Amino acid sequence: MSTKEQYWKYSLIVIILFMGVIIFRQITPFLGGLLGALTIYILVRGQMNHLVEKRKLKRSISALLITAETIFVFLIPLGLTVWMVANKLQDINLDPQTYIAPIQQVAEFIKEKTGYDVLGKDTLSFIMSILPRIGQIIMESISSLAINLFVMIFVLYFMLIGGKKMEALMKKAKDMIEKLDFDGCVKLFNQLPSGHPMIDLVFDRMEAIDPERFEEWL
Repeated sequence: MSTKEQYWKYSLIVIILFMGVIIFRQITPFLGGLLGALTIYILVRGQMNHLVEKRKLKRSISALLITAETIFVFLIPLGLTVWMVANKLQDINLDPQTYIAPIQQVAEFIKEKTGYDVLGKDTLSFIMSILPRIGQIIMESISSLAINLFVMIFVLYFMLIGGKKMEALMKKAKDMIEKLDFDGCVKLFNQLPSGHPMIDLVFDRMEAIDPERFEEWL
């Protein structure tokens, strides 16, 4: 391989890694929804196979039925729980003075008995600044949860639609990796981009072939 070809090869790898980092950072807020969709898919894939193979329903109809089941069984109870908790939190008085006053009384009592001021000005200022943010943090968490639930339903539907193809590709990849020796696994690893799902399969194969060499290689 010429120097020019090596340059373009490594430039492409750097670009792919850079784009992978950017994409990962962008999808991090939705990671909970993606993992939730994967978890529910594992739980309901048996139902999906039953509807498609035994009941002879179309995959799209079966996916819609299971998605609706997920909404009614998981999401509606969870949504009602979050709504009840949010209503309760709205009734909580987040006025800093309400919480600071009892703390100051305890601190003054300790100071009278021991002469030690446990509640300095810096500590008091920190408590005063953080209390108003609690409500904001809670509302942001609820908003993030709602977005992730929407992402979960969206991703779950398409995982159910293309689940067979996805599993077939993973099985094909696993069978291919099972035929590789240790050096072949190392070569394949060097060709895979960072974060690729096949990396775990490659590591499992390398550890199964030669655990000691695998530890040294790591």
